[in-house]
Amino acid sequence: MQIVFGRKFLTATSHSRGPLYAKKVEERIKQFYEEVSGFKEAWDSGDINQVIKYVQGNLFNKPEEFFNLDRIRQSYDIDRKLSIREILDHILRGSTFKNKEGLAEEEFEKYLH
Repeated sequence: MQIVFGRKFLTATSHSRGPLYAKKVEERIKQFYEEVSGFKEAWDSGDINQVIKYVQGNLFNKPEEFFNLDRIRQSYDIDRKLSIREILDHILRGSTFKNKEGLAEEEFEKYLH
C-alpha cells in the first residue's frame, strides 16, 4: 500500500511483515531450539543442512503461524535477501545483518589485504 504526500511515497508495512512479525519468528525459533533436541543438536554441531531441513519442515508454511522465508526477509527490512543461515545466526547467536554497502566494504577490505 502506498500513500502519496506531494512527490514522496510512503510505504505502509503490514503487521504480518513488520518488526512484530520478526519478533514472533524469533520467539518461535528460540522456543523450537529449546524444545526440539534434534534441532538443537544439529545447530550446536554446525550441521546447517539439517537445521535448514528442520526449519523448512517444521516451521515454514504451517497454518498456525504461516512463517516463510520471504515474509521473514521483509520483516527485517534489509536491502538484500537474507539466507536462512543468516537469520538463524541473528536469532540464536545475536549476530547483526550487514546491508549491501557493508558487505561491499567487507569484500573490498579482503581484496586490499
